[in-house]
Amino acid sequence: MKKTYSFFLVLAFSLAVSCLISSCSGSKEKVEKQVTTLVPVSDVDKSITKNGITIDVQSIDQSNVGSYPELASKFFIMTKGFLESEPTPKEYSEANVLAGFSDPPAVTFMIKITNNTGHIVKLNGSDVGITIAGKDYRKLDLTKINAAWLNLFETNFTYQQAVPQELLSAIQNVSIWDENQKILPGKSITLYAPFDVKVGKGFGNATLSIYDVITNMDAAGNPTERTSMDFNFKESFFTTK
Repeated sequence: MKKTYSFFLVLAFSLAVSCLISSCSGSKEKVEKQVTTLVPVSDVDKSITKNGITIDVQSIDQSNVGSYPELASKFFIMTKGFLESEPTPKEYSEANVLAGFSDPPAVTFMIKITNNTGHIVKLNGSDVGITIAGKDYRKLDLTKINAAWLNLFETNFTYQQAVPQELLSAIQNVSIWDENQKILPGKSITLYAPFDVKVGKGFGNATLSIYDVITNMDAAGNPTERTSMDFNFKESFFTTK
C-alpha cells in the first residue's frame, strides 16, 4: 500500500484492514490528534429565515460526518496486482464521497432549505460560495468531484487506476446544490456544497454565501425577488485518536 488512509473520513475500516494495521504496528496505543473544524460564529450563523425561506447550514467534518450516512460509500481498493493462483487482493473501506479525496478533507457544508413562501422556490440562477481570507471559492460539481477522486487513485494506488463503481454511484446519488432543484411549498430539502479547499490549523474565519434563491415570481413565472444569505464560521478543533 503506498499511502495511509487518513483521507477516509467515515470512520470505520473493515476487519481485514484493522488486522493488517494491527499486525504491522503491534499493540501500540493510538495517539491523540487535533482536527481542525469550522463552527458557527454565533447562533445566527446556524439558521436564517428571510423572505419566507429558512436555511440551516452545518460544516461537515470528522466529528459529525457519521450523522450523514448518505455521504458514506463502501467500496474495494486494489492494493496488489493480479495473481494467477489466488483472488485479487482487495481492501474494503468507507469514505465521505464529497470530501475524502484530499487530506485534510475538503470543506463540505450541509444546507437545508425550508420553503414557507406558499409557492415553489427554485434555485435557477442561484449559487453557493465560500470566502476565506478575502479569496472566493465556488462549489464543486459532479465532474470536478469525480476528477478529484480519479486523481487520488491514479496518484497513490498502482493497482487502482479507476474510481470504484460503488463510489461513482454514491457520488451520483448525493444531492449537491444545483440550479435544477425545486422546493415545494411547506417542504424541506437537504443539499450539500463541497469546496476544493482544505481545513487546517491557521485556517481562520470563513463566510458561506448563498446567492439569489428565487423567493417570488410574477404571474408569468418571472423572478421578482431573489434572496441571499451569509453564514460566518470560525476555526475550531476537536481531539480524536
